[in-house]
Amino acid sequence: MSSLNIFPDPVTGRRVRRLTDGGVNVSPYFNSYAWTPEGDIVFYLRWEQESKSVCACEVETGRGWAVAGPFAEPETEGATTWPTLNAIPGERAVSFVAEGAVWRADLEGYAERVADLPATGGGIGDTDLSGDGRWHVLGCIWMSEEARQNVPDPYWPPDEFCARYGLHTLMMRVDLRTGVLEELWDEPAVVDHISVNPLDPDLILYCHEGAIPYQYGRMFLLRVGENAPPRTGETPAPAGYHPESPGGRPVRDQRSGRVKVTHERWFADGERIAYHGQYLAEPPEAAPPVHYVGMLEVARDLPHEYVLSDPNLSAWHSSPSPDGRRMVMDQMSGEHGLYLLTLDRAAEAWQVEQLTSLHSDASQIPHGQWHEMDPIWSPEGKRVLFRAVQKGECDLYVVEAD
Repeated sequence: MSSLNIFPDPVTGRRVRRLTDGGVNVSPYFNSYAWTPEGDIVFYLRWEQESKSVCACEVETGRGWAVAGPFAEPETEGATTWPTLNAIPGERAVSFVAEGAVWRADLEGYAERVADLPATGGGIGDTDLSGDGRWHVLGCIWMSEEARQNVPDPYWPPDEFCARYGLHTLMMRVDLRTGVLEELWDEPAVVDHISVNPLDPDLILYCHEGAIPYQYGRMFLLRVGENAPPRTGETPAPAGYHPESPGGRPVRDQRSGRVKVTHERWFADGERIAYHGQYLAEPPEAAPPVHYVGMLEVARDLPHEYVLSDPNLSAWHSSPSPDGRRMVMDQMSGEHGLYLLTLDRAAEAWQVEQLTSLHSDASQIPHGQWHEMDPIWSPEGKRVLFRAVQKGECDLYVVEAD
């Protein structure tokens, strides 16, 4: 099936490729791998009626095909969720979660069930792969049946719900080469935004999505085997579980209540963390928040935070380019399109340049879909993969950044 449509962006003039049509298509999450090492193929998840298939698409021609599935539509998002989809670094293959297991599949359609995951009741958040292509790292959320029956709608913010039912997360990783499943530690919170250091597979960055309401910050670092709380395997919360005692080291202190931090991920150099956030007035309703994009030097635990040169924009997902010189960011709900950020150190601000005016409209899409565009750089740093919702359909695009 080929759906290639090439056109100039009406505002920026940059060339855009529409890779799919007819929806409903989902690219990997902004902090995931999406491209083959050669940059010729991207992976994505396609929803068709009551099932999902993992697909590949040749960027030059738009030719797309299924490499795994279809898998039955899960009862919970975590059973087969788009943020678990990652191209395997160094290989022309992909890894993902489906039917309660970690899978891998190649471009010829050979799919292998690598390792079964424990049934923890609460599903799985987004995941990541190590830079050497060996480990698929994920968190399985412990949730009792009582909690499952009482999940609020809307779910966000989840702090009260998570604290009431003692939700916690079993951090794990699967060796994609041998199928060995390694239980790492039990984290006293719902974990998301997992990001493995691209040069050090044992150094894991992650965040808390509730139960610890920003008391210690949001971003945490922990090295496998160091200072981790004991893993008990019990649910609900194990004896000795204390929500106020996170397992990892908090980074970027938020205890003042005057700053928010989210959507963290590693730079390719493995030395810095990219994230975005807001500075809040006191009281918060006294003035609109000021948006910034930050870079944290891990060795010195030193944050560098710069506001956007355009105060009308707000960062949502901010991804550093492979050479670390630029960022690409989307907006919450996919508004306004994508923007390139270049740091102006003299002005202490990010200079903003629109990458594409294509953006998501406000049309309704199925539950589990998202309007955010989740930009992902190509390996050579010249193109950006993203998705956009138009008239109720979510499709994939590539825009040239150079």
